[in-house]
Amino acid sequence: AFELFDQQSNETCDAREVGSILRSLNIYPSQEQLAALIKEMGEDEPSEYVTFSKFHKVALRLLSTGLMERANEETIFRAFKRLDTENKGYLLPDALKAYLTSQGEVFSNDEIDEMLTACTDPVEKKIFYDDYATILSQ
Repeated sequence: AFELFDQQSNETCDAREVGSILRSLNIYPSQEQLAALIKEMGEDEPSEYVTFSKFHKVALRLLSTGLMERANEETIFRAFKRLDTENKGYLLPDALKAYLTSQGEVFSNDEIDEMLTACTDPVEKKIFYDDYATILSQ
């Protein structure tokens, strides 16, 4: 995966691409975790580029420990269900947006709007999270 972003073929890539490379390896850090990982990769010589050898060490550690893996369908479903305090089987877009902009890692409005467009039933204007959990886990 790293080679795709090594445009100069010198075993380096732009630090801004590290998140994309990690996600291609099924490693999903939060923005805060990603910033710490990039800092770790450039610890000896901070720069806007990351070397393959530094990236490789960090990526292997993450892959071998299973840290930052994508959540499975059951975990995602339980997270949505916990937000559905009335056990209706769905969430309203405004309620989910309020939660996503106030808890944990805060998402940008563009990210939230994109997600809500994808997950909201166009006819009923509800998020049926049972179906959406399946999609998010893949």
